[in-house]
Amino acid sequence: GGPSATPWGVAIEFPDGIYTGHVEAFGQRGDVETTTYQLGLRAAISRQWQIDGTLGRVRETRENVYSIGVKYAF
Repeated sequence: GGPSATPWGVAIEFPDGIYTGHVEAFGQRGDVETTTYQLGLRAAISRQWQIDGTLGRVRETRENVYSIGVKYAF
């Protein structure tokens, strides 16, 4: 067999009206181990549209990560 990894993750959300904050950690265990920590905020623009942003950091490389996204529910 080749290299193996086991992914893991945990998150908690804090809803407050149209806004939802969230905190999460995820990574993998095995031959190469990583852990990323993130904070984010999601906002409902309408019944169908959401926008979100997340900031985080990879523990091992000290690399900053971010994302911006939209969701359309139909």
